[in-house]
Amino acid sequence: MMSTKSKITMFSGVVIPSLVIVATVVLFLVFGGEQKTSLFWFNLCYTVLLEALFFGYIGLVRSASEKMTGAFFSIMGVWAIYYIVAGALTMVVYSVALSYFVPIKFYVSAIVVLTLLWLIVAGLLAETDARHKAQTDQIQSRARTLSYYTARMSQLEKRYVEICRTLEIPQTTKNFDCELNRLTQKMKSLLPGVFNNEMTQGKLDQIIDKCADLLDAIETAPADNRRSIADNVKRFTDRSIEEIEIIKSLTRK
Repeated sequence: MMSTKSKITMFSGVVIPSLVIVATVVLFLVFGGEQKTSLFWFNLCYTVLLEALFFGYIGLVRSASEKMTGAFFSIMGVWAIYYIVAGALTMVVYSVALSYFVPIKFYVSAIVVLTLLWLIVAGLLAETDARHKAQTDQIQSRARTLSYYTARMSQLEKRYVEICRTLEIPQTTKNFDCELNRLTQKMKSLLPGVFNNEMTQGKLDQIIDKCADLLDAIETAPADNRRSIADNVKRFTDRSIEEIEIIKSLTRK
């Protein structure tokens, strides 16, 4: 059974456009006189095309809202209105005033040129917007990936603080609450552009995995070995920061 929203969408997206187009055809046929000229049939088809374009744009806004940007729909809407108004004015002016002394082939040619110009500009706009949307989505995806690594590193940092507190292991740093905080801050300083380097994600995975393994080793080590293993945290942090700096330097090149 269709939901209320589906019924409304069906009514506004199919029923209303169909009724408008049918009404347009009926009105043309009723008021078009007994002799239907080539101009009559062309104007009828072109009017239906303009109406289909109008309702097609509305349908595009509904169906492709996640695939295109809001700027594209705004610009495309304005451009579609310009084309519809220009096409309708051309049709009215020619039918009322120019059809008596200007051959229909020039009128048809003007409509075709106007339509081709609109299609070319619309195609360029769609292509440009698609590239921009893809780049934006990629940046957002990389930002979310980077947020995951910094959040994961923050968790490991908190875990290390808890281990040191529980096992009474003194921390070596004086400038930070935790030795691993230096590494967390370094990760937070990264920008999404670092993922332009294919090595970045693998390196960050290695750092996270090594850190987790190191904390596991501290927790399971005998009491007399915990301090020496904990001292490895500083060396691990220093090496990891060096690797991140290398990644940043390679990204800037």
